[in-house]
Amino acid sequence: MKLLAAAALLVLAGATIVKATLDLDVDLASHLEHLSTQRYPNEKHNDGRLNAQTYIKERFINYGLKVFEHKFNTTVALDPLGVQNVYETVEGVNIIGVAEAVSNKPGAVLLVGADYDTNGIDDPMFTNGAGVAAMLEVARLFMHNTRWTGLYWQNFTTIFVAFDLNTREHQVSPGVPGAKHFITDYLWSYLNKSDTNFGGAFILDSIMNVNYNEGSQTVDDSFQ
Repeated sequence: MKLLAAAALLVLAGATIVKATLDLDVDLASHLEHLSTQRYPNEKHNDGRLNAQTYIKERFINYGLKVFEHKFNTTVALDPLGVQNVYETVEGVNIIGVAEAVSNKPGAVLLVGADYDTNGIDDPMFTNGAGVAAMLEVARLFMHNTRWTGLYWQNFTTIFVAFDLNTREHQVSPGVPGAKHFITDYLWSYLNKSDTNFGGAFILDSIMNVNYNEGSQTVDDSFQ
């Protein structure tokens, strides 16, 4: 709950407050019901992946976003563990929902994203159903508070994207992940090939994974 509220508030930081109140009631359960199955791009799990694509598109449309399908080809391992070394070229689909700024003045483009495919092995809630559910709720709250209630006036364009074929496990194959295709094929052109107006990205990944060990939440200087 706190993460969703924080993400929604950070995205809304580029908007002008019209009224003092903010509706942040959250419902994750309805999304997670549609993201509980494996979504790896092989014959066994592809139906779950296609169903997730449909659900995300329907939610984006329902919220009032302009929806685009960004299709690309990449190579994945038919065996998620990479033991068999058998690969196949498949079509990926990044699902993009755009909330264009209602202000005429130029401003930063913000991005909120999460992976909707799975690795075919681990709990699909962890990789990355929870992140997609959180992204959908941020999108719903954002559109509700900027477009439908009039609480906020949106100054900046915000792009919500569900990445396909993007989980870490696809590193066992030579394919390029969906997020990289999105950046090079879609986002860079959207930004007119300039990073001047890119305001940053909120990537909702591994949000159900918590490590309470001392020092587990720090990074070394090389991360910078």
